[in-house]
Amino acid sequence: MKCKWMERTYYMPNGLQQKTRFCVGVNTVNVKHGINNGRTPIRKQENNHRRCKNQMYRLIVNNFSTKDIFVSLDYSPKGLKTIKANCENPRDFAQVRKAAIHDLRLFLGRMKKYYKKEGKEFKWMAVTSDFDGKTDKRSRIHHHIIISGISWDGIREEWKHGGLKIENLFAKQDQKGLCHYLFQQIRQVPDEKKFSHSRNVLHPDWQEELVENPDNPVLLPEGSVIIESSMDNITKQIFVEYRVPKPKRYTINQKRRKRNE
Repeated sequence: MKCKWMERTYYMPNGLQQKTRFCVGVNTVNVKHGINNGRTPIRKQENNHRRCKNQMYRLIVNNFSTKDIFVSLDYSPKGLKTIKANCENPRDFAQVRKAAIHDLRLFLGRMKKYYKKEGKEFKWMAVTSDFDGKTDKRSRIHHHIIISGISWDGIREEWKHGGLKIENLFAKQDQKGLCHYLFQQIRQVPDEKKFSHSRNVLHPDWQEELVENPDNPVLLPEGSVIIESSMDNITKQIFVEYRVPKPKRYTINQKRRKRNE
């Protein structure tokens, strides 16, 4: 199969950028893909997992800041009993998870109405988990949500099924630690959606170009600081995350001197 190499650059706030160089089969444009239903090969699953994590990271950085909040919602025994009442088999973890996701959607719908009354935009990104990534053991189902703005009273008013924890987003520009923590909480089920978000969550701007010679190194803007870089040994796909330096600001006297040089 013939292959052409493409290079895609993502532009995010605070000078963060990502570049990926990857191979595209020229005869795969009109190929239709069906639903795999958990039959995706292990190698493909690993690539999907890595791409999904990078996508989540870009969405967090592009849409949320330290002015927003990170919310954890859990279920009390009574609250868990309430959602299990909607399951045909309350012992089926898949059914309980589906019921919990439906319950989360109802909560987010109420929060949207609350924000609308306050005249604020409501953005969110959510992960539903019944798994503890640190211990690799099953835990009581719970939700992690990033929510725009600060509406502590509204969340306390609308969540009735258990405990909650609200905190400001970490005071970091890249939110790498938060993204890593959320992915630790996700059960790695093949072909299952890992996270969800509201429709008004915006993807970062990106630009794509053809690479004439894939043996050439990935070129970065002058003065860039590399945060992370990797290359897949099999596919040879390259990933680079870096921060572009802020443009220099000159005073009026400095600008005059620069003109006279």
